[in-house]
Amino acid sequence: MDDNKYRNDISKKIKIARKRSGKTQIFMAENLKISRQTYLDAESGKTEVRVTMLRKIAELTNLPLSWFIEEMPSSQEFEKITESMHVIEFLTVISRLPEEVRAELLRTSSAMASLMLNHTSSSKPELETCSAE
Repeated sequence: MDDNKYRNDISKKIKIARKRSGKTQIFMAENLKISRQTYLDAESGKTEVRVTMLRKIAELTNLPLSWFIEEMPSSQEFEKITESMHVIEFLTVISRLPEEVRAELLRTSSAMASLMLNHTSSSKPELETCSAE
């Protein structure tokens, strides 16, 4: 992968992570013990972020470090980041629950997801039939 594209992908993810976690640029800069301009440069891709700084950003935004450094397949796939952020947030909350509560939540969530999948797959043919008329 091109180094500039890799740096830009990471900087985009830094910005997304900050916004999703509800943090300001000032908060991030202060907690990273850097100037706001240095943080802005990292978030805009003007400077390459060191792993130690990226690790701290991951901690501040409650995301795994690997999320920031995984290669993004294409610009079309970039929109899926928001969706994956919701999944990560959900898993983070679930991981804090007591084991027996977590097991029950996972069981019921799985059952609900199956019901929703069955409902959406059974309603698709009706929609296709209606649109064909």
